[in-house]
Amino acid sequence: MNNEQRNPVGAGSPILHLRCPVDVDPVIYRLLLGLVADVTPVVQAVPPSVLVADVSGSIRSFDRDPAELGLMIRARAMALYGLPVVIGVGPTWSVAAMASRDAARCGLVTVSSTPEQVAAFLHHRPVGELYGIGRAQEQRLVQFGVHTIGLLAQLPEATVQRVLGGRAGSCAKRRRADELSG
Repeated sequence: MNNEQRNPVGAGSPILHLRCPVDVDPVIYRLLLGLVADVTPVVQAVPPSVLVADVSGSIRSFDRDPAELGLMIRARAMALYGLPVVIGVGPTWSVAAMASRDAARCGLVTVSSTPEQVAAFLHHRPVGELYGIGRAQEQRLVQFGVHTIGLLAQLPEATVQRVLGGRAGSCAKRRRADELSG
């Protein structure tokens, strides 16, 4: 793990996005759901292989930051069920989901809740990874030279609306702004 992944993210990044192997046994998946529910009651199953958990209420109880809670869950899942879970930690579920995609290499990736850290994490990511951007919208943005979330962030809302259409452009710009503000 690099330093960014080891630094505690604090209570400002309380969302864990857990990914199991796609072919996870449904019984093991339910057991993992129970394991995570032992850490936080705020957990959502996204079958067949994803869980999203808000651990903001568990930080104090366990005296661990969200990244440490993620490592604890990951270790328990492997020890109890032989389940290799990867976890993204972030201030929002969509940032945590993007981080969990990157976690395939090292098991856990954290994104701090500071606007600068979130912006740095999102800046070079493909625009198609932004939640709510469909394939057609991604292709349209790329046609206009907008390949990354960082480039989308620099565009005025009116430009995004012209490229994607009024409502879609306004929503895309708002989602991007929401992610960058944490």
